[in-house]
Amino acid sequence: LGERGEEGALQDAVGAYRAALEVRTRDAAPMDWALTQENLALRFEAMADQGDNPRVRLEAGLEAVRGALEVFRQAGSTFNVEKAERLEAHLREKLAGLGGSS
Repeated sequence: LGERGEEGALQDAVGAYRAALEVRTRDAAPMDWALTQENLALRFEAMADQGDNPRVRLEAGLEAVRGALEVFRQAGSTFNVEKAERLEAHLREKLAGLGGSS
């Protein structure tokens, strides 16, 4: 992972996912957009686990996964809906463990 370590790698991943979202727009490629949002949520969770502004990171992850859920539901993709719902519940639980709610 080099000098920047895992934290730097996670920041790079978040940057890459955000760049991908500029190409994989919700209108042009909704399922790709949603899958990218879900992956972004997972990276935010990993950053929160490292102590990098956990509340802010978990809230960002929730926002990303909620957007993905909207698309998955519209597409009728049961597998992806169930997976994203589990991730959303998991992120909510972690956020609640910090003493906040969302």
